[in-house]
Amino acid sequence: MGSRISAEECIYHIKSVAFMLYADRRAYATPHARGESEFWEKATLCRDFYLGAFVYPPYREPFYPRRFLGPGARVLSIDYVQEGGRQRPLGMLVRVDDPSHIK
Repeated sequence: MGSRISAEECIYHIKSVAFMLYADRRAYATPHARGESEFWEKATLCRDFYLGAFVYPPYREPFYPRRFLGPGARVLSIDYVQEGGRQRPLGMLVRVDDPSHIK
């Protein structure tokens, strides 16, 4: 994580306290929103997001907020888990440099 996110930057995660302790980076709870505009009105602190393959109330979709990140989102890294002899994504670090697609 340290090579991808500097110590001065922050990250959104749906379990921000646990993530902050694990990654040793400032983390905030991912804004919960019903629509893209509402999401970006709330997501003003960080440009990095860690999207997990799990659901955790009130976030009811895996990889939340993937559908709000838009075409400016870049996947910086993906974490995998071995399950039944297969590799499946556990989470991904995504950066949005410019959410200018939001009107």
